[in-house]
Amino acid sequence: MRKERLNKRKHKMLLQLSALLISMLTVSIIINLSLSQKASTSVSKPQVDAVYEEVRVSTLSFGDAAAEFPVIGLNEVDKYIETYIHSRLTAIHHAGEEKTITYDILHYSQQTLSIAFVEPGVSTEIMTFDLEKGTILAFEDLILEEHLLDCLELLAEIASAELKEHDSSRLSAKDISRVTAPEAENYRQFIIYNQAIVFNLALNDKNETYQLAISKQLFDDMLIDDYKAGEHHDDLSGNYEPANIISERPTMGSTLSIGQKVIALTFDDGPKAGVTDAILDALNDYKAKATFFVLGSRCEANEDLLKRMSKEGHEIGNHTWNHPKMTAESSSGITEQIEKTKSLIKQITGTAPGLFRPPYGLFDERVTSYVGKEQLILWDIDTLDWKYRNADMIVPATVDSVKEGSIILMHDIYPSSAEAAVEIIRELSLQGYEFVTVSELLEIKKQRLEDSNV
Repeated sequence: MRKERLNKRKHKMLLQLSALLISMLTVSIIINLSLSQKASTSVSKPQVDAVYEEVRVSTLSFGDAAAEFPVIGLNEVDKYIETYIHSRLTAIHHAGEEKTITYDILHYSQQTLSIAFVEPGVSTEIMTFDLEKGTILAFEDLILEEHLLDCLELLAEIASAELKEHDSSRLSAKDISRVTAPEAENYRQFIIYNQAIVFNLALNDKNETYQLAISKQLFDDMLIDDYKAGEHHDDLSGNYEPANIISERPTMGSTLSIGQKVIALTFDDGPKAGVTDAILDALNDYKAKATFFVLGSRCEANEDLLKRMSKEGHEIGNHTWNHPKMTAESSSGITEQIEKTKSLIKQITGTAPGLFRPPYGLFDERVTSYVGKEQLILWDIDTLDWKYRNADMIVPATVDSVKEGSIILMHDIYPSSAEAAVEIIRELSLQGYEFVTVSELLEIKKQRLEDSNV
């Protein structure tokens, strides 16, 4: 009997619980339907985007908050956009604000779509989607994993130089360092054009931004193939590109005091694997800089060395294609030797050389006239490393000859030269000399002259 009563009571409780759950579910459905009808209303008449006829425009409202957003016709993309709009409208409504969110399609191609969502009082949100994959893109999705850090460091270098030169918000050096630091979060908002990628940098809490347009050629070997230049990135409304595209790495500026003992160590005829590497290692150990006058014919097989030179802050100069006597060359030969090498250096490093050194130091007015914007550079100390090929002879003769402001000539194609260079860098560093690039040395000398004339 007792068991029977327990079973009846249990059955009665289950019936009551079921009734309660049904009641709660019914109330929840009614409330949600009511809120949905009140909070979200779409336009009665479909609209078409002003620029892209294939894009439909939808409108949602939630109390005093409203939003206009594009409907592309791709389920994954449209769902992501609508979810974002719903979340923003909910936040605006709960804050008791009256706002309208608008949008602007910044670029629309076969491969990608970039949209800016503009909300008063809040920084503009730029989203870029891969239309073929149906996903929103993060910075990390654009770059080969093994090159991610290198790419971030390159962007930081370019962004820092740009803000120091052109930014009108007058950020402090500390703020510029923070805004441009090599962290993916600083470069999370971007627009992928055919020839360039524009990064939208957030400058401060006042919603000020800076648009940094960088040529894809500068980091082409780091990009995943899908995002390299090609017709699939042409805009559907017309093939246009952003203005002020940066196509060269910034020139390394001198941070040295003009009162310091400075010299320039230069290397000709390279690069050469094994030799140039050893010299770069020594320069890195002593935080020294050098200038490498390279041969174009050697650059093709040693791209990694040129990229390392550039990345580590050294200067790369033009030393012709294959080391001829330029005074014996025809006009077309002179042009080809200079321009072919210049073009390859820029292709590999992203920066065209600003210095030219003629082989054997031979030049005349005709050669000089074809050098163009590149400054012709010689030397005042010849180590004769090419002749002696003996570090024990080269090192003491060089160290004894050096004086402040010297430009030293060596060659990074002989193992003995690398051995001598390591000792020269060590010995002169101990003597208090600072190794700078040739361009830095020339700028320091110029500043000294200007100061002496004041």
